[in-house]
Amino acid sequence: MTGPRRPRVPLWAWPSVLSVDAPAVAVAWSWATADAAGASFTWRHAAVVGLATAAVYLVDRRLDVARLAGGRPTPLRHAWSAARPGRTSAVAGTAGVVALALAARLPLASLAWGLAVAVAAAGLVLVSGRTASGPRRRPTWRPLAVGLVFAGGVGVPAAAGSPTEVLAALAGLAAVAALNVAMIAAWELSLIHISEPTRPY
Repeated sequence: MTGPRRPRVPLWAWPSVLSVDAPAVAVAWSWATADAAGASFTWRHAAVVGLATAAVYLVDRRLDVARLAGGRPTPLRHAWSAARPGRTSAVAGTAGVVALALAARLPLASLAWGLAVAVAAAGLVLVSGRTASGPRRRPTWRPLAVGLVFAGGVGVPAAAGSPTEVLAALAGLAAVAALNVAMIAAWELSLIHISEPTRPY
């Protein structure tokens, strides 16, 4: 019995497949908002934000693959994870543990903010996992929830400064992230409709 077929990955898709695109965006915004709030931004902040973002994305992806068991994972990033379940889980777990270890040395305000975001992220992953059977039936509220959690994680370093100074920026980022999630979901759904049954994406 053969496992999931390993699809070819075009060059442009590697950042998404390896889950480095969202962490990179998160770190960049985190630095900008921390600077605006008058808070410090060190390599520790960058590592915590980047690794935590990667861990959440990979866990959510593994849950997607589990819900699609017995079917064909349509998006390329899901097909990649389905072909390497152990490796994906190991990377997600390692990223999460390292992020937690590094976060323990953050200022108390940032740590409290980060814990609140972590709880929200865990709840989002669990609830959305129970209310959908796959990418085709994601709950309609999910893009907004993802956007809010993403923006909240970005704001962790800024919490040690004056976070009220950047609330408008974080709200805008949440809206942009929500729109991005919704557009990706719509694009992937269109691929499902126009693709042949055996064509991997």
